[in-house]
Amino acid sequence: MFSMKTIIFLVLFACTLWARYEVLVDKSINVAPGIVYKHLRVFEKFWNINFLEIDLKNPYVKIETVKAENSLTGTETVSSMARKRSFAGHQVVAAINADFFDIDGVPNNVQVVQGQILQNPTNVSTLGFDAENHPWLGMVSFNGEIITKNGNHSIQGINKIREPDEIVLYNSYYGSSTKTDRWGSEAAIHPITPWIVNDTVWAVVTAKQSFKGDMAIPENGAVLSAQGEAMIFLDNNAVIGDTIALVLNLTPALPKLVEMVGGFPKIVYQGKNWAAKGYQEEGGPVHAFQVHPRTAIGFNADSSKFYFFTVDGRKPGVFRGMTLPELADVMIDFGVAYGVNLDGGGSTTFVLSTEVKNFPTEGEERPVAAALLAVSTAPNYSLETIQLIPDSLELYFTQKVKLNFHGWDQNFNPLQFKENDFYFETSEGLGEINESGWFKANTNGAQGYVYLHYKNIVDSTFIRVIGLKKIKLEPEFSVTDTLQPISLSVTGIAENGKEIFLADSLVRWVVSNPKVGAVVGSEFIGLNEGTIQLVASLNSMRDTITVQVKA
Repeated sequence: MFSMKTIIFLVLFACTLWARYEVLVDKSINVAPGIVYKHLRVFEKFWNINFLEIDLKNPYVKIETVKAENSLTGTETVSSMARKRSFAGHQVVAAINADFFDIDGVPNNVQVVQGQILQNPTNVSTLGFDAENHPWLGMVSFNGEIITKNGNHSIQGINKIREPDEIVLYNSYYGSSTKTDRWGSEAAIHPITPWIVNDTVWAVVTAKQSFKGDMAIPENGAVLSAQGEAMIFLDNNAVIGDTIALVLNLTPALPKLVEMVGGFPKIVYQGKNWAAKGYQEEGGPVHAFQVHPRTAIGFNADSSKFYFFTVDGRKPGVFRGMTLPELADVMIDFGVAYGVNLDGGGSTTFVLSTEVKNFPTEGEERPVAAALLAVSTAPNYSLETIQLIPDSLELYFTQKVKLNFHGWDQNFNPLQFKENDFYFETSEGLGEINESGWFKANTNGAQGYVYLHYKNIVDSTFIRVIGLKKIKLEPEFSVTDTLQPISLSVTGIAENGKEIFLADSLVRWVVSNPKVGAVVGSEFIGLNEGTIQLVASLNSMRDTITVQVKA
């Protein structure tokens, strides 16, 4: 039976591609049909890399883009966008942040979401997909046309301010209405074929108005807004009930384009490191040759594989980040022939299922403008594989830890466990675990397994309990009176020399003369004048201190 358990290599490998450095691949997981997640470390360079390889020829795989808050403006975390787009038969397997954006959350470049263009492009790179999952990388320009039975007219833009003699198309990403002034005509349309770029969309005119402005934008529909000479064309050729054609082109991208994001610059081209040339061609970014966290995407020479990359940084001595030339080299090493840099720095985010796998520089996800999703449409089946997380761990005697557990079907769709169908078991003498997965190490210096049983399926976590060799009670000597309590602390000294705080409830206390004083919780209370010894014990370990009580 296939196990979903993370494959732990824990070995260093060398190959012709990675001859420059020693690379540790500590995770390689099939996370969906045709999708593999890997985590890599290059210790000498302080590189921490999350990597996704996607088989574009797998019939269950889709690449999609999503705009934060489903609005041209606005920001949202990558994990939130992924969660909203994940549902039965449409499982978001992984997600990364996408294009650079301004203070209002507007992407720097064009974006296409399920065939709808959000705004006009700028003169930097884009990466898009057609309806058959074929990728394309390059710069694009917009041109559009409305075709009616009596004539044609150009469309000057998408979701932009309408200028004199222009027709502009507004869709729901722009907001609830067009926000235009009254000096024009507007026609609401409803598509009767799917939205698509570089092909024809057929639509029906459902409403019209002139000299009113600010027309409501129908959900999944659009508004054609015209002024001046273009207004005359719209008045004469777009009649309520008419069927019209729209051709919205981003050239020279692929026909039947359905998804696209912007980024810059192009850093891999025809299998070569293009970072320096891309910087010159596209005018930036200014940090191209500095080390920073990075996000990038790309595809191989025959367009059959697509890749997500993130690199952590801005943590000196832990995660260094990369320059764009370094990032391009790494992408080429993994098979990328065409690649583009996306927004990095504090925006860099890699989400696997619902978990953030990288280390955002701000300690938590930064809300961003857009995300790129790897989606599996594989059908759901019954639960077949379980995973107890982590695979192994070390903890100290008396410590508690939460073990997480997940289940998948044969297509790696996540499934919930049914109550009463699973239970935990531990190696004899290792510790105790409750039904929620909280494990407590009850035996000093033990090792063994915690097992998760689900029907006839079993997974395990190996646990090593680092033993305590002695305990230390402080303060060693104290003088007090009957009014002032003394705070006591008990520390465990582990086999590796580390000091571990011990809760007072774990320790058994004995006082040599109960008439002089008593231990209450973690405090000593003096009762009468005298000198006594306090003894704290845990299993066979003990320590003693002296307390003098004065009247």
